[in-house]
Amino acid sequence: MRWDILEDHLNEASFLWTQWERALVAPHYSLREVAGLEERLLAHLDGLVLGGPEVTRRLLEPALGSGESGSVEAAAFCLLAEENDPEVVAPSAWIPAEAEVVSPGVLRVLEVCERPALSAQLTALVLQRPFSVQVQLVDVLATRRSLPENVLEPLFESGVAEAQVAVLRVVASVPVPPGSRWVQRALDSPNPMVRYAALEAGLILGSHEAWSLTQVLACTPTPDAGRARLLSAMGGAPDIEVWLGEALHRSALRKDALEAAACCGLRALADACLPLMRDDAWAALAGEAFCAITGLVLEKEFVAPRRPEESALPLLEEDLATDLELRPESALPVPEPAAVERWWSRARARFEPGVRYVRGRPFSLERLMDELEAGPMRRRDSWALELAIRSRGEHWPRVRAFTGAQVRALMRARGNLPSSRAMSFRSLLGRTARPN
Repeated sequence: MRWDILEDHLNEASFLWTQWERALVAPHYSLREVAGLEERLLAHLDGLVLGGPEVTRRLLEPALGSGESGSVEAAAFCLLAEENDPEVVAPSAWIPAEAEVVSPGVLRVLEVCERPALSAQLTALVLQRPFSVQVQLVDVLATRRSLPENVLEPLFESGVAEAQVAVLRVVASVPVPPGSRWVQRALDSPNPMVRYAALEAGLILGSHEAWSLTQVLACTPTPDAGRARLLSAMGGAPDIEVWLGEALHRSALRKDALEAAACCGLRALADACLPLMRDDAWAALAGEAFCAITGLVLEKEFVAPRRPEESALPLLEEDLATDLELRPESALPVPEPAAVERWWSRARARFEPGVRYVRGRPFSLERLMDELEAGPMRRRDSWALELAIRSRGEHWPRVRAFTGAQVRALMRARGNLPSSRAMSFRSLLGRTARPN
């Protein structure tokens, strides 16, 4: 057995896993482009899986315990491969009974692994582990859209914010009999994290109370109301144009307000982005929001010349030394304000006041699907949430899953769109909610 080749497989898989995670939220990657990077990653993972038990003992198990980002995930994914013995690689072996926490790398793999028996294994494991691990595993099961019934009530009644958020994520993902009651109670929580989890779950369940509270919070000029402004932008709340315009004038609220403006898609908000493109601190984000509304592509004359002291952002595959905590927006192009303003002076008349636009075209469910299928990876989380709300939880693509799973979910959703006309949140809230 060529151990040097197998070690190269592990090193490359570890590196590419980290790059894959970054690409999943990158503004300059599409789903198709991520699939190309992912194909390379899976090739190296397959090389390790085919090595059999000896590779598991000599390479994978040490990598799993290394604590190194990328190595942990690559090793865990290989150990959960369908070719391996399910008894040998059961997650219970990685999460000792006395463990108080599961590593983020292991949790991430438990989220994305498509091994059929894994959800059942995790569900059985939840009740056998301490409270803190139960919370982590329930959160994973929410992502996997699985229902760990026996543990939800005590977790919610614990009053611990992280536990309640995990339970509400399950409520949003799969029908849970007491889900509406938990959402109703959580809407009154003093903890913003719990309250916003309840808002999202409530909107998916069709709660009038959740929609009303969303609009109340959206007009609150505080940083923790950013999520409410985004949800209100999705739903076309009355006066959302005014609330977001005011938030764009406050530096503490501006980042979330730009994200909501991009989702809201109104001509007046495209206007509001123009002066921010002349502010170095906000130019890139303002340009992104403007393009999300109008459809302008920032390239050639619409991109500001790079200053001599600035260095280009390296390509993901070549960037071995870059800080892995680099924010996705760091890769956004910086607009050339004068060129953008000239373009807008000619194009603005095509945009009607009060109409929601997505990249220059009126919003519809088809346009939402287009963004999920071919739009920038960075903003797909918001589109997926909106699809979940508009489909009453039936379709909620996991935008950080492997691309094959994403494509299958999007194909199912595309085949089940109710009509070419997107209904408002208000009309959705008047319809029958899914069984609860």
